[in-house]
Amino acid sequence: SEKVWKRFRAACDDFFKRKSEYFSNIQSNEQENLKKKEALLERMLSFEFSDNKNENFEALKNFQREWVTIGYVPMDVKEILQEKYRQTINQLMDKLKISSVEMSTLHYKTRIESLQGDPDAGRMLSKERFQLETKISAIKNEINLWENNIGFLANSKNAQVLKTEFESKINKAKQEVALLEAKLKLLKGMKNK
Repeated sequence: SEKVWKRFRAACDDFFKRKSEYFSNIQSNEQENLKKKEALLERMLSFEFSDNKNENFEALKNFQREWVTIGYVPMDVKEILQEKYRQTINQLMDKLKISSVEMSTLHYKTRIESLQGDPDAGRMLSKERFQLETKISAIKNEINLWENNIGFLANSKNAQVLKTEFESKINKAKQEVALLEAKLKLLKGMKNK
């Protein structure tokens, strides 16, 4: 038992030595990461888009991946840096002129393309298609119900508030249907390839 105890003690000593070394270097690593992230922000701000939306979108995704892989920064600047990053991404998105439907569709396309390499891709794509069709049908039914309900509301001040709420819900639902239909169209197009 003394031999096992010595092995255990040596392993513990080694673990705690490495832990101590890691945490003694953490501040210098965070400062280095801060410099890397600030340099990345500068590169993002000076980035020039091409005419190809897919290439531009891929460049944005690469910026986002790089941001995440750089690692942690000092806590006292973390929030400020993150806000600068969000603002920079928003500026690039504005320059890119991609609608939220296009953006979501491009994300979806990337996800579906990654699924296609899976041996069970046929079943998974069929399941995805069924889920989209089901959701589209359910949302369209809700839209019909809300539009029907608007017809029953009388012309009064309180009724106008309800009408406005229903119209807002209907508009949001129609946007969601447009997005889901774009995804479904993309999925059907990929399945035919």
